[in-house]
Amino acid sequence: MQELRVPDYGSMPRRLLEQELPALKQDFSECLRHILRGLPLNNAVVARAVRFLGSRYAGFIESTGPHAIGTLQDFETAVCRVPEAAMLDAPPYTELLMQ
Repeated sequence: MQELRVPDYGSMPRRLLEQELPALKQDFSECLRHILRGLPLNNAVVARAVRFLGSRYAGFIESTGPHAIGTLQDFETAVCRVPEAAMLDAPPYTELLMQ
């Protein structure tokens, strides 16, 4: 698996950032579809996911390895239920990790 670098979007000129935005939205939607398999992916769900993950971005970007972004219950309360959680019998205190 190839390691990807997250660009420094905070210091990127607005014009360049706006050019990146469609690709970022597409990538984010594809990842979210994978996480929420079978659930409809509407604008409200995407907006809640963006807020949830955006609020954890600083901690994630500073980490050097897997980073806990909260619990399953945190995600489901803020965004929506995760279909795989029921299938895996995951308890609400299950930590969600990003790498």
